Amino acid sequence: MKKIILSNCWSYKNKGDASIVYGTLDLLEETITDYEVSALTFDVNSFKDNKNKFNKNVKFLLMPSLIKPIDLMCRFLYGLNFINNKLLNEFSGLFFIYTQIYLFNIIRRFNKELDAVLKEIDECDLFISVGGNYLWSHSGLYIHLVPMIYAKTVNKPLILLGHTVGPFDFKYIDSWMRKIISNSDEVLVREDLSKKYLKEYGIKNVVAISDMAFIIKTNINKIIQQTNNDKSIGVTVRKYLFSEPEYFRRYIESMRRIIEYYASSGYSVYIFPFSYAPGKEQDIQISQYLKQVLNPQAQAKTEVITLEDLSSYEILDLFQKLNFKILFGTRLHSTILAALVNIPSVTISYQHYKAYGITKQLKMEKYIVKMEEISYRNLKAMGNELLNELDDKKHVLENTIDEMNKRTINTTKIIFKKYLNKLH
Repeated sequence: MKKIILSNCWSYKNKGDASIVYGTLDLLEETITDYEVSALTFDVNSFKDNKNKFNKNVKFLLMPSLIKPIDLMCRFLYGLNFINNKLLNEFSGLFFIYTQIYLFNIIRRFNKELDAVLKEIDECDLFISVGGNYLWSHSGLYIHLVPMIYAKTVNKPLILLGHTVGPFDFKYIDSWMRKIISNSDEVLVREDLSKKYLKEYGIKNVVAISDMAFIIKTNINKIIQQTNNDKSIGVTVRKYLFSEPEYFRRYIESMRRIIEYYASSGYSVYIFPFSYAPGKEQDIQISQYLKQVLNPQAQAKTEVITLEDLSSYEILDLFQKLNFKILFGTRLHSTILAALVNIPSVTISYQHYKAYGITKQLKMEKYIVKMEEISYRNLKAMGNELLNELDDKKHVLENTIDEMNKRTINTTKIIFKKYLNKLH
């Protein structure tokens, strides 16, 4: 029985992160046999509460850097990273990582939870850092890196699987990340922008595959899609992460007007909160607010649909049944899941490497706009053009995703065989 670690699984409450986990597990099932998985997560309770929706040989454990007293002892060091001083940020981040790894070997002697998690890494045959958008210059980078670095200290093969990478803005972190990524055994990014960035970075062993959410197994009823002529659109919105409130106001105003425009044109509108994680990742409030600011006619034709308790497979089934024509998607993985059931999207980008890279991969680069450049006018133009090209874009999505996934499965089969030598 081969033991595999999936690290940096965020939260089941964020449907994008959950989709990455589902897709990664489906990929393992597709490419290897006789294995068990331990998934290291930031939100172990949300995954454990939905364990029955995975139907996989997987258990969920807390990320080692979040286990007390490691977590308590390192909060101060991590807090220094929020001080507006680049040099202090860099050194506190590095000190944070290596302090944690040093403390591991001391504290595990009397902390059973930490020892159990580290023992899973010590005994694994393959350590996979699951994909996403956390390998860039931001405050959470250091927490994500701790288990990856620990895995290399105990000589485990490390695969970066389906990542967006960069940019790294600070001098010392830049050179330090260059070393960490170079020392990874396999670097598999999820779009060509990251591949190009890393090539320019001097890292040669980079392969582009698809985002793991594309690997989710689907059973699309195309007859229903072709015969259902209901007029409806989907929408996902999110809080803006950065410090430009005027961009966010313009974004919400543009989304309000686009919903009112399509409602006045006879469309029903579904707003899908896509993340239920606390704080800045919580989408319910902004989704409900968007409905509240609509005019009465649009409010009557708009529904906020909760996805909190649904698996990625259940979301795909819901999207297919609702069969909305297009999606105006701020949450990137809402556009990916929509694409899996042949629903094309106008993508609103707030972190541009991942959104532009994946949209280009899908051959949908005409239909993306940066949040800071958004307007009602460009959303309306993109939406109407996409509706006019709907049949063609559905065909492109279906063929493109099929080709992407075949390439990803073939690539990872070779890589997993290299380290596990256990293929179907």
